[in-house]
Amino acid sequence: ANQLVANGRIPGLAMAIGKDGRILSARGYGVTDARNPQPVDAHTVFRLASLSKAFAGTLSALLVSEGAMSWDSPIANQLPAFALRDMQGAQRLTVRDVLSHRVGLGYNTYDRDLEADQPYPLLAERLSQAPLTCSPGDCYADQNIAFSLVGDLVFAVTGDFYAHQVEKRLFHPLGMYGATYGRDGLEA
Repeated sequence: ANQLVANGRIPGLAMAIGKDGRILSARGYGVTDARNPQPVDAHTVFRLASLSKAFAGTLSALLVSEGAMSWDSPIANQLPAFALRDMQGAQRLTVRDVLSHRVGLGYNTYDRDLEADQPYPLLAERLSQAPLTCSPGDCYADQNIAFSLVGDLVFAVTGDFYAHQVEKRLFHPLGMYGATYGRDGLEA
């Protein structure tokens, strides 16, 4: 960690090391921003960005192990309004396909709109109009909007919001009581 910061590859990072349910070390290295150098510590808030995808996969695995959903059941079973240009393909699309970025859409469909603060529900609905590069389930293309359908699935099978489920099932059991999920948590 010290070498990464000293070599200028990144301005800063925080790292925790745990073993056998105990935190052995939790500390920060470097600064939060090269232009506004505040020291990083164990409580510095970082944006999860694509690291959030690991939480989606883990939470999905917990729900699959509990029998609340299945890797290979069509997501349309829980999300009947979900649509793509290929409606038959949309009806076959599975949790495994969504988590594997095999929705059939082009790379990063509607990501710029998301970054421009377009509401996610509107963008998810617009997936029905997006051009497909292959049949759903047949090819890989990194997605953020389509990947976020996992949150809708979690709500459908638990009746609880995705961010709350991540906090309750992942963060809190790990003792991460200061961790939050999503933009609201980051901005707070």
